[in-house]
Amino acid sequence: MRRQRTPSLSSSGQRPSSLQVVIQHGIASFSQAVLKVGTRGNDRDKPGISAEMTTTTPFVAVTGSQPPYVYDLPWLLSLPSGFEFRFRYHQVWVSDDVLSKIKSTPNDALHRPVVIVFHSQEQKRLLPVRVGSVIAVDKLGPLVFLRFAVGPFVHVSPTVVLAKAGSAEREAESNRLSDQARRLLALEKHDLATPLPKGSYLSLAARNEDIGWSKVNDSDVRDVSASWAAVAALLMSEQRLFQIPMFHLLGFQEFDGVFRSPTDLGRLPSIGGLTGSTPRRRGFRLVDGKRYRLRILEWCETIKGATRLAKLAVEAAPQVLSLEGSSNMVVGGYDVLEFMFKAARPGYTELSVGVAALDDDAPPVKGTQERQPEKGQLEVGLPESRTWPMIYTAQVPVEVRHNWWRVAALVSSGGLGAFIYTSLHGKLWELAGLLILFTTLGTLLEGFLKFSSEVRDFPQGGPRPRGK
Repeated sequence: MRRQRTPSLSSSGQRPSSLQVVIQHGIASFSQAVLKVGTRGNDRDKPGISAEMTTTTPFVAVTGSQPPYVYDLPWLLSLPSGFEFRFRYHQVWVSDDVLSKIKSTPNDALHRPVVIVFHSQEQKRLLPVRVGSVIAVDKLGPLVFLRFAVGPFVHVSPTVVLAKAGSAEREAESNRLSDQARRLLALEKHDLATPLPKGSYLSLAARNEDIGWSKVNDSDVRDVSASWAAVAALLMSEQRLFQIPMFHLLGFQEFDGVFRSPTDLGRLPSIGGLTGSTPRRRGFRLVDGKRYRLRILEWCETIKGATRLAKLAVEAAPQVLSLEGSSNMVVGGYDVLEFMFKAARPGYTELSVGVAALDDDAPPVKGTQERQPEKGQLEVGLPESRTWPMIYTAQVPVEVRHNWWRVAALVSSGGLGAFIYTSLHGKLWELAGLLILFTTLGTLLEGFLKFSSEVRDFPQGGPRPRGK
């Protein structure tokens, strides 16, 4: 029907047995539950939804609860604001007005707001989950590709985080948001237990519905994680998301507790997009020679006594970003996974993040299953609720820049060598000066040459195809 691919993620120990206590301390009081979590640094170029949201008719992009589309949600929720995501649709699921815009005025779609809606046929609901900004819309043959930068989460009452699955609090929020999405798509009478009509999965909003988006400070992980948790809580009751952990990339944390905010990395001239374009990328900019902790929040509501053991693996180009250690075991319903990296030298890389089971295809460990499931829980005999599809993956762009303090120190060292060679007399002083001078110049040239050659080695993207 339609689909996606993302562009752009443990430590074991004693944990409180009550999920309520952990979420309360891990989300609402994040500074106490996570060691030295501070606010983000490098706040420039933060993405946001512009004033156009109130004056421009947004796109509405719908993803469904049927496999494989349902597994977009963990990916979509895991990305920080401004990161790129992609949906693809067969044109029969795209509205005529969108197809007409793509053909006649393709540039009109750029930077247009897009509301991401999740359609659950099992729960009979439509949930707005995030808003974004369109980067590109491409039609290739019968397929339409929508690329967008993710933005704020939908505003969900924080009471749902501590409420139980199937509770009145969660049901009320779900119904409120579903009513808004129905009006947004003009589907007030449609039976949501069935697929949406053709042309409804990518369309222009039928009306400018006043959907509330989380007004949080993107540079504060407490605000962002609380907003993420509220949306994730509403999705925990989905049958096909049962026992599948939700992740959110908190980012790279320095040893002083400050997080590096995602920033615009500029246009990487030799990296082509899907159509051969060279889009600007958003990611993390680190400093050569420094060490960072990559921290990823994980949460999954499970049936008591049933769990799957898994680990989160993160890979990067070791010559640019070296992994020195990790605490990456997913052994419970809530945790913060950590990876220690050292920025080895200037360059560009993309972290490849994926989750894998430790027990292959073995079923989850069974507890006492004779009891009747509580309200909101699934029948444990359902195959989809007993299997963890190990398909989560994400790419995280990272650029390591020069440490200009280190460069300045090397230049000063070279100057010292030149001074010794020219000002102090004697063979020994001349040799010492030359040694310092050429060692310094060699180190500087090696660093800059490796960086420039690495950029040139990226596959060159071709020109964007011309419209007919």
